Amino acid sequence: MHETGAEIKSWSLDYVVTYPAEMITTRARALLDFETANPERNVSKLEKIRGLGLTPDGYEARLEQLVADVDVMAEYPELVYRYWNQRRGQESRR
Repeated sequence: MHETGAEIKSWSLDYVVTYPAEMITTRARALLDFETANPERNVSKLEKIRGLGLTPDGYEARLEQLVADVDVMAEYPELVYRYWNQRRGQESRR
């Protein structure tokens, strides 16, 4: 898991290279946790999304950005897998 201010250290030849850990923001994590808890696509979910101060289109656009992030893929693999399978299913029905 990532911690605020954490650094990842890796060995490279005879010296240590240090760089800041990539992080999932608190707001992004809240959206991902919401999606994990509410996987269905229905009117109730749309109302909850609006209750969060987001439009359904804005929510979907942000979710699409997040599931393409490698850190999200690592921490939320089931959600990412489900999301892309749903997208594939929508595209095949068109």
